[in-house]
Amino acid sequence: MCNNPFDKDWFSTLPQVLYENSILSHSSLALAPATEPFALLQEKCSSQGAHCSDYLCILLTEQHLLRGNLQEAQQSLERISTDADYAAATFRGWLNFLRGDNLKALECYTAALKLLRKVTGKRQIYFNNIGGLFFILALLKDNSPECLREAQTYTKIATRQSDYRFKSIYICLQKVLEIQQGDLSQKESIVNASTALKGKYYSLEMLFSALCLYWVDKDSAKGQLPKILGPLYEQAAAAGYAWIAMETAELLSRLQPQNSYGNLRQACDIPALVDLIQAQEPWELCLNALANLHQEPSAQTEGNQRLAWFITFHTEHWTLQPREQTMNAKGIWSLGRNIALKRLSKESPTRLKVIEIKAEHRRIAEIIGKRNRLEVPAKAKERVLAAIDAVCGIVTVHSDIGGGLEQTVSAETKPYLHLLPAREGLKVSLLSHPFAHGGPYFRPGVGGETVIAEIDHKRLQTTRNLREEKTRAQAVLAACPTLA
Repeated sequence: MCNNPFDKDWFSTLPQVLYENSILSHSSLALAPATEPFALLQEKCSSQGAHCSDYLCILLTEQHLLRGNLQEAQQSLERISTDADYAAATFRGWLNFLRGDNLKALECYTAALKLLRKVTGKRQIYFNNIGGLFFILALLKDNSPECLREAQTYTKIATRQSDYRFKSIYICLQKVLEIQQGDLSQKESIVNASTALKGKYYSLEMLFSALCLYWVDKDSAKGQLPKILGPLYEQAAAAGYAWIAMETAELLSRLQPQNSYGNLRQACDIPALVDLIQAQEPWELCLNALANLHQEPSAQTEGNQRLAWFITFHTEHWTLQPREQTMNAKGIWSLGRNIALKRLSKESPTRLKVIEIKAEHRRIAEIIGKRNRLEVPAKAKERVLAAIDAVCGIVTVHSDIGGGLEQTVSAETKPYLHLLPAREGLKVSLLSHPFAHGGPYFRPGVGGETVIAEIDHKRLQTTRNLREEKTRAQAVLAACPTLA
C-alpha cells in the first residue's frame, strides 16, 4: 500500500511506526527497484529531522552494504548514537568483513553477541538479522577448528527457532560446516536443495544456496546454477544492489569462464565470497576432522536410555542379567527390560567385557563413513600420522606406516596360550601380545606392524616383529603337535 505508487510527500506525513516500514527490506529480498524510498531514507538520515532514528540509520547501513557502498555505510554507522542496540555492532562486523578485515569483523561480532546476551538475559541466542549471516562467513573464513565449532553452535541456535529470518540459509551453512569438519554425508542434501531453487526464493537465499553448492560440489554447480544465477544477476544490477550483483557475477564467471558478466568486484573493491572456502578432496576433509578430533569438547553421552547390569549373588553361585532402562520425565530410571545374553557379543565364552561407546567413537564412525574406510594418496602420509596421533587415545590403532608418538616401547614376540572350556575339554588359542602390560592381542604374524594404544592413561607405540612372532608360534606348535 505504501509503495503502490510511492508518494514521497504523503509518506513523510506518516507516524514513525509506519515510517519505519519494510519497503526497502522487501526491495533487497525481491530485487524490486525502490529508488525513491531509498533516496528519501538517505535524506531523512542525513538531515537529523523528526523521522531520523537509530533504526533508520541501521536500515540505511544495511542498504548501503547490500549495494556495495562501503564508505556510505561507514558514514551511516557513525550517525548512530553510542547507546544504540547490538544491531549497530553487528553491522560494524559485517562492514569489516566486506572490507576484508576478518580479525576486526570477528572482534565486532563477538562484542555484539555479548551485548545481545546482556540485553536479553539469554545465553542460547543469536542475531536475527542479515548481519548475523556474515558472522558465520567470518568464522568459516578463519577456518580454525575453534571457529568452525563456534559457527556450528550459532547455526544450531538459528535453525532451531521457527521464526528466524533466513533460517534456510543457516541450514545450508550448517551443512557446509559439517562437511568442513568431515561429515561428507551432508553433501547430497545440499545438492538436492539447490535443484529446487528456481525463482521462488528470495535473492539472498538463492545466492547463499548457490555458493554453498559451489563450495561442496563444483561439478553439480556448473550444471545447475547458470540458468538460475543469470536472471538473479540481471535483477540485482537493475535494482541497484551492486554487492549481490557482484557476488552473482563472480560466481557465474567461475561456472562459465567464457562469458563476461562485468567487472563489478573491482568497482566495489570487495573480496568475493566464492573464494571463501578453498576446495578440498574428501580425504582431506576427513583427515582434518580426525586430526582435530582431540580438540573437540567431549559431548554429554548420557541420554534417556542405558544398559544396566544386575548381579545377583546366591549361596553357591551368582547370576548376571543386563537390562535396558529408560528414564522418565522425572529423571527416574525404570526397572528395565531384560536382554538375552546371546544378543550381546561377549569377549570369550567365560568372560564379559563392557565397552562404552562415547561421542568420540561415533564421531570417528561419521568421519570414516558408511564404507568404513578412507582412501588417502601416499603423499599424505604425514597428515595420516597426525590423524593417528589424534585418535590413538580413543581407539587402538594398527598401522603399517608407523606413528607420530615419541614414547615407544619394545614389542613382545613370545606367544601366549589362551585356554577356554569346550565341552569336556579345552580350546586353545595361540596369540601374540605386543605390549607387556595391557593392550590388544593378535594372531602371530598377522596385522599391522605398528600398534598404538592407550595403556594406564599413557599413549604408547610399539613395532611388532611379525616374522619373529610367526617363527616363535611355529616353534610352539612343533614342540606340541596336539595344539596344531
